[in-house]
Amino acid sequence: MEKLSKKHSKRKLLRILEISRSSYYYNQKEKKNQREIENEILLEQITLIWQKSHKRYGSKKVHAELQKLKLEVNLKRVKRLMRENRLFSIIVKKYKVHRSNVEERGEIKNKLKRDFSTEKLNEKWVSDITYIHSEREGWCYLSSIMDLKSNRIISHKVGKAMDVELVMKTLKMATYMRGRGRETIIHTDRGSQYLSKEYRKYCKENNLELSYSRKGNPYDNACIESFHATLKKEYVHHKKFKNLEEIRIGIFEYIESWYNRKRIQEKLGYLSPLEYEEQLKNEIKINRIS
Repeated sequence: MEKLSKKHSKRKLLRILEISRSSYYYNQKEKKNQREIENEILLEQITLIWQKSHKRYGSKKVHAELQKLKLEVNLKRVKRLMRENRLFSIIVKKYKVHRSNVEERGEIKNKLKRDFSTEKLNEKWVSDITYIHSEREGWCYLSSIMDLKSNRIISHKVGKAMDVELVMKTLKMATYMRGRGRETIIHTDRGSQYLSKEYRKYCKENNLELSYSRKGNPYDNACIESFHATLKKEYVHHKKFKNLEEIRIGIFEYIESWYNRKRIQEKLGYLSPLEYEEQLKNEIKINRIS
């Protein structure tokens, strides 16, 4: 009877602490110290909160939820346990733009000034970078350039880093596709990639007029940001990408097979960007003949 009573006492204790029987006996067998046992129990709670948030919570929000459960634990401890067990938030922190020498010299100008109207192709381009998550390689980045006349994505590149190299590959592809020497305005935000010497030098050599959004004014680059939002709502949020290569293939198919060729837009008279450009070219031919 005494043995049975102890067994029942253990079960009661496990229910109170909400610890699985397997975890309890494993800890007993390994004879772990109190700190290690506490960390394992705490990690179970952290993982549960993180999973319930659909992996959106970082350490601060997880810590806040633990406090609601009356679990007094240091934030540094939560951060360490999450880092060691790779429990990272899938939400990317907003990129912080740092003041550069170019800004200090007053060389940054907003030539677009939210005037998204155009008279011809290659008059105004807009560019930006967005992020896409992969299961195996974490965050990857898409750099895109749009022609504001047709809303066509004339260049796009996917990479593992949000760096100058990614931006330069996108820009060089755009000038290859559209030609050089057109005195096109290319508008971006103030990211360090777009303020780099390499980027600015290439634009100058290829007659691309630099234009930058004002600090703290995301609407200055609304058109390309709207495209990236559409891409995510229509495609990215409905897919699970394993790695960078799957993202590259998927983005290429969405942009080149769907968005540029088939997706009609009210602004374009319910034509796709490519159909609209073909219409413009035919109108130019007719005008030249007449």
